[in-house]
Parts: sequence; structure tokens; C-alpha cells
Amino acid sequence: MKGLRNLLVRRISLRAKLALIICCISFFSIVVSSLAFFFSVKKINEDIVYNNLESLQLAVEDNISSSLSAIDKTAKNIILGSNVRQFLREGANLAEMDESGKVLLRQSIEREISNQMLFNSILEEGLIESVNFYLDEHNIAFFSRNGSLDLKDSPSVRQVYRTIQQKSSANPQIFSSTLNDPFLHFAYRISSLDQSSRSVYLIITINREGLLAKCQSITDYENSVVYLADQKGTVILSNQQENEGAPLPDGIDGNYTQGKITHLDFDGTKHLYFSQWLNDKDFFLAVMMPEELFVRSLYEAMRDYLFLSVVVSLIIMALIVLLSLRMTAFTHDFTEGLQKFGKGDLTVKLPPYRDADLNHISNTFNQMTERINFLVEDGYKKQLLIQQMDIEFLQSQMNPHFLFNTLFTISTRAKMSGDDLLFEMVQALTRLLQASLHTKNDIKITVAQELEYINAYLYIQKVRYGSKLEYAVSTGSPEILTLLIPRLCIQPLVENAVVHGIEPLSATGHIDIAMELKEDALWITVTDNGVGFDPAEAPDGSAPPSHSNHIALQNLQERIRLIYGGAYGVTIDSAPGRGCRAVVILPVDKGGNHGLSSSDRR
Repeated sequence: MKGLRNLLVRRISLRAKLALIICCISFFSIVVSSLAFFFSVKKINEDIVYNNLESLQLAVEDNISSSLSAIDKTAKNIILGSNVRQFLREGANLAEMDESGKVLLRQSIEREISNQMLFNSILEEGLIESVNFYLDEHNIAFFSRNGSLDLKDSPSVRQVYRTIQQKSSANPQIFSSTLNDPFLHFAYRISSLDQSSRSVYLIITINREGLLAKCQSITDYENSVVYLADQKGTVILSNQQENEGAPLPDGIDGNYTQGKITHLDFDGTKHLYFSQWLNDKDFFLAVMMPEELFVRSLYEAMRDYLFLSVVVSLIIMALIVLLSLRMTAFTHDFTEGLQKFGKGDLTVKLPPYRDADLNHISNTFNQMTERINFLVEDGYKKQLLIQQMDIEFLQSQMNPHFLFNTLFTISTRAKMSGDDLLFEMVQALTRLLQASLHTKNDIKITVAQELEYINAYLYIQKVRYGSKLEYAVSTGSPEILTLLIPRLCIQPLVENAVVHGIEPLSATGHIDIAMELKEDALWITVTDNGVGFDPAEAPDGSAPPSHSNHIALQNLQERIRLIYGGAYGVTIDSAPGRGCRAVVILPVDKGGNHGLSSSDRR
């Protein structure tokens, strides 16, 4: 398994690995940030839901409390009406009053009630349906919101009247609705000021649906329940009418949250619950709402966000994949470039990049290939030059033993014959040939060895031209004689001075060879007073245009540059009739790593 995994890893390209890593990191970042954002939005939505719920709670509390307060205030205004107070204060006996007096009393109280209702907000809201004011069982002052007499001393109102007659409490009594009576009845017992046994009764009939509408913002939620109970815990109003008149259910009775929203497990269902005492603890309001509703609303609020998040994440991932492939395109360029380079294409180049680091790598690679290409071509040229030199030497060499034996025989006969000049010429030629043959395998030789060639060559030319040729050699410090220089790098210049400068000259010719160390380099200067030439006519300004000897000088220039580089070489200063000055500039080579050594020759 491990081997298979390693094989798969090796088979995946670097570009694919980089793109995969970038995608994985980006995907992980997107997932983490999305989850963090999701839970943040979820928390915000939860806060919004709970804030909305608290707003609903406060609105319901305020609506119910204000409505109950308005009903109580209406009752007190009726009770404190002038006619009612006068009747209670004077203690008039209805039994002693004639019928017209009773009618007048009822009418005056009814007018007073009507006046109280003129600017009554709860009447305008449709909460109050009617008012029954019982002076006694048969004398009733009545007011109806719509003018109907259906509720005047109706059976349900009569039942409330009889019930409250039997109770001695002066506190208001509230009677909940029944299936046959869809109204709430607020009943008040008002005792006479001088005779406590005499009382009148005020019964205000309230539209149950109108009061329940004050809780509509809560009851609109499915399976939500509202309980309005009295001080004894009896339900007087609920959106589930079957609960009215019954005690508060277990778990709610006595569960007072001071208006704070809590969690309540009721009948096996989780609810959000809050309760509050209203109107100085005259009424108890409790509200239950299933948590499932808010979880569902929260899910609905988050569903669009989840869908949008998934779409945005997919778009971002697609962009990241495209960007990662684009960002890692350089690996394909590098791989392709290296493959071409490995197959021998030394001219391969990488494209430029906008990124500074990648562009630096591209430039470095291009410089490397250019340098390697130059070194390879340079090496080939050097090798070809060495082979050419070997071939030329092999083509021109003779059997050394035969040649030396012949020269020895000639020099011996010249000595025996007393011809010293011939003897010296043969000796010079022998030294020239011996030096040439002994160093044939060396690319570089010492200055002293090179001067052996020069001295032997100039001696022979001196014999040939006689007084027409004069020469001088100056080597400066002895250290120069031990330095290494390319083999035959001075001899072509001397030969050029003799053949092309001195030979056509009618006067005596002078050749000066000077060597000096200057600017960390060896300067070799060959000067003649010959006929000179125009350097502009030379192919590269470094050799005379006449005869074939300029080829040797061109080869010398090329050899020096191949061995030591373009900073070194031969320069020639000449003009017709002014002679010639050739300068060879070489590094101070004491046998270290200066260009091509003798061991490089194959």
C-alpha cells in the first residue's frame, strides 16, 4: 500500500500537486470561514427571532394590560357618576318610588353611562358590548354598543347577577365565556354608603374575540397558547376556549418568569414560555409558543443563505482552481524547458514572467543555457583547433631521427671544411626543429622556450639578409622568462615583420621585441620600421591583407581568445610607410587555472 501510494505521488506532476495543495488549503479556509460565518449569521438570526418575540411579548402585555385597565377605569367612571353617587348617598328606596320615578332614575343613569362612553377608546375598539346596571332585580339601567337589547338582562347576564349577589366580596368578579355565551362579564358590587346591606351591581359585558385580538400577534403562530387568569389562577381568557373557566394547567400555575423568555417542556413538547402579572397582580398572563416554529423559521431564514453560500463557494473554488493552474503554469514551462535541455537543445529559453522571483529564475535559467551553449561551442572550437594543429604538424613533420642525422652530417662537414657560417646556420636550424618537435604536444610553453624559436629564426634570417636586418630582444625581469604563453604566439608576429615589413624595405630594417608586466598582464610588443600597411584593409584590423601569412595571425588571435577569453589577444597599429607595432596581451600565467592547459589536449 505504501509503495502504491509513493508511486501515485511520484506520478502526479508538480503542477498538479501545487494546484491540489492550493485547492485543499483554499477549500479548508472556505469551509472554516463559511462555518464561522454560518454560526455568526445563525446567532444573529436567533437574536433577531428572540428580539422579535420579546417585542411581541411586550406588545401583548401592553395591549392586554391597557385594555383591562380601560375596562376597570370605565367601571369606576360609571360608579362615580353623579346620579349613581346621589342614589347611593341618599339611600333611596326603590320600593317606595312610583314607576315614573324609577323610570326617571334608570334614564338618568343610562344617559350618564352613554356620556361616559362617548369618548371611550375600548368602545370604539369594539371591546364593550353592553353595560347592565342593576338597581335591583327589576330595575336595570342598560347601555348597548350597537343599540341592541339582546344583552339586557340576558340569561347569561342574569346568571352573573345572581352569582355576584351571593358573594360578599367588593372586588370585581370576572366571568369567563362558555360555549353558549361568547362574552366575558366584568361584575362589580357597589354597596350603599349608609346601608351596607343595600347594593347595586354593575355588569360590563366584553367582546371575547375583541380582547383576544389583542394577542393576535402571538396566536397567529401555530399551536401557540395564551392564558389570561385571575388572581386565583382561573383562566378567564384563552385562544383555546375549552381552557376558560378552568385552573391554569400544571407547569404554568405558579411558573412566573417576570416577563423573561424561558424554555418549557409542556406535554412532551418544547415551548418558549413567558409570563407576567398585570394591573398590580390582578391578572396573570402566560404565553407558550412551540420552539419548532422558531427553529423552522430560523431554518427558512438560513436555507437561502446555505444555498447562496454553496453557490458562492463553488464559484470561488472554480476561480481558485483556474488561478492555481495559472499560477503554477511556470512549473510546466520549467519542466518542458528542462526536458528540451536534457535532450540537447541548448538554445531553449523560458518566457518572461510578471512575478519578480519567477522572472529572476527564468533569467537565471536562460543565462545558464546561454553560458553552457557558449562553453560547449567554445570547447568544440578549442578541440577542433587542437586537432587542426596536430594535423598540420603531422602533415609537415618528417622522421626526426633522419632529419637530425642529416643536419648533423651537414654541420660536421661544414665544420671540417672551416665554413663556420654554414655550421652556425645548421646549428640554429637544428635548435629550431628540436624546440618545435619537443613541444609539439604542449599548448602553452614558457617565454624562454618561445624565445628559442625566435632567436633561431632571427639568426637564420640575419644570415639571409645580412646588414639589412637588425633585431633586439628585451625580456625585462627574469620572472617573465618563466611565465607560460601559447606556443608559437610571438613567432608569427616576428615572421610577419620580416616578410611583410623588412623584406620590401630598401633601407636597413629594425625589429624590436619587448616584454613587460603591466596592469596584471604580460605585454609582448613586436615593432618594426618596415613598409607598414593599412589596418582598415585587414579582415579584423589585426593582420595585414597581403600574402597568406595573415591567416596565421588570425589563427593566433583566435587561439588566444579561446584559451584566455575575449579580454586578451593581438592588436596591430600600422600605416603605410610608418612601420608596424603588434602588441600581444596575455594574462600572467604561472601554471594555474588560466584557460586551456596542456592536459586538455586530446
